[in-house]
Amino acid sequence: GCPFFIALPPAFVARALIGALFERLLYRHLYNRSHLDQVLFSIGLVFMSVAAVDYLTGSSRIFIKLPAALEGQFDLFGVGIGRYRLMIIVICGLLTAGLQFVLARTRFGSRLRAAVDDPRAASGLGINVPQVFAFTFAFGCGLAGLGGALSAEILGLDPYFPLKFMI
Repeated sequence: GCPFFIALPPAFVARALIGALFERLLYRHLYNRSHLDQVLFSIGLVFMSVAAVDYLTGSSRIFIKLPAALEGQFDLFGVGIGRYRLMIIVICGLLTAGLQFVLARTRFGSRLRAAVDDPRAASGLGINVPQVFAFTFAFGCGLAGLGGALSAEILGLDPYFPLKFMI
């Protein structure tokens, strides 16, 4: 029942908060393990989450009501494109440009690159590596929540949604 544009920021923030919690409680312990262990843990967590959502809310599909301004299509250089899909393209382009700017041109981006390349050396330089990783993980989870909210109208929303696109 919540308007579409008002629901997008809470989708990002709620998933970022859950991501921060999961990173502190679960994922932090996997950073020194192999990538395969991390992937298998994530897949197991997704299966458990899907089962929990299915149990709590049922497996019926939820349909999203778009605002009238996003319905329909128009021609762009002789090619018909839906307004909703164009909005998604614009949002993704802006996010990509913003993320590239943050990673390449900001102090946080240089700290993140240093922490990923050599966490021990970065820690020796005074960078709080666990905090950088926690923030980055939470932000990535927020982007996943936003992506799920934006794609729900196109792909449909049901408890098995993550299993279709997990890999």
